[in-house]
Amino acid sequence: MSAGFDPASTTVLFLHNAKTAGRTLMDYLRHVYGPKEFFWPTSLYDIARFAIQPPPGVRELRFVGGHFNFGFHEPHFSKFVYFTLLREPVDRVASFYYYRKRSPQESDYRRINDQGITLEQYVLSGKV
Repeated sequence: MSAGFDPASTTVLFLHNAKTAGRTLMDYLRHVYGPKEFFWPTSLYDIARFAIQPPPGVRELRFVGGHFNFGFHEPHFSKFVYFTLLREPVDRVASFYYYRKRSPQESDYRRINDQGITLEQYVLSGKV
């Protein structure tokens, strides 16, 4: 972080990549920042609503995290910093596959389980 970073007046924007421990970090930071300073959009609708009509107290937010693009801070935050987490790619793909395999809400859960698709087959299918 730069010498000018002031956590009391800077909004931290976390770009979450799936299967990189971002949810674990988010759970921790929710307690660090508290409900008035923390915003985690859970759907595309939340992101669009935030862009069109930000929540009350948007300028007081100190942490915003989720699946959104760089530029999400505009026009709401003048002092901001972005960060993300990365993971070793092979471990991330394996974690992604096993998450999809055990999560009925995921789009390819049935395909993986009904067809008995292995990790290797899943990777070679290009669906990752």
